[in-house]
Amino acid sequence: MFDRTIHMGVANIVIETVLIVSIVCNILLAAGFIWKSKEASRDHLTQLKNYKAFLREFYKYARNAAKKEIPFAVLFVDIDHFKNINDQYSHLSGDEAIKAVGQRLRSEIKSTDLIARYGGEEFIVCLKHCTLSEAENVANRMLRVVSDNPVNLEKNSIQLTVSIGVAGYPDMPLERLLRTADKNMYEAKRRGRNRVHAGNVYV
Repeated sequence: MFDRTIHMGVANIVIETVLIVSIVCNILLAAGFIWKSKEASRDHLTQLKNYKAFLREFYKYARNAAKKEIPFAVLFVDIDHFKNINDQYSHLSGDEAIKAVGQRLRSEIKSTDLIARYGGEEFIVCLKHCTLSEAENVANRMLRVVSDNPVNLEKNSIQLTVSIGVAGYPDMPLERLLRTADKNMYEAKRRGRNRVHAGNVYV
């Protein structure tokens, strides 16, 4: 009887240990999944969202905002003369310029807004609960924060500028919003760079 009690006690300890180990493993696996999910949605260079993650969140927000008739805006931002940085300095310097611009753009938007690296030297931003005129004001602040804060590249202080295209809902239909903001960014470049363009170009 005494031996049987001992065996039952040992068995219970083993079962409890197995359960604890199982719970800990599940927690670690869940944490690893969350970490991997975050990593998969992040641009490795700027630590901003990547374009795919941006689109998922953007379309979810945009459809909901459109139903409730909430205004919002999209900005396409491109670093001017970026090829010259790579050619004159190096691709590593180009990476530093991209990171610096990403940080400056992020500093001018709300924590609830969306920002991502679109690819190369281009960024995309969604300003929530924001009219077109308000978005133009934000875009102009972005211009200033980039141009007024030179970036140190290989012991040289380099002034960077950006061109920004803006499009807003409901001024522009939802299905044309991204293309219009992109088109407006190219129009800003065509007009001389280091400027904001927010015309309603139907594309």
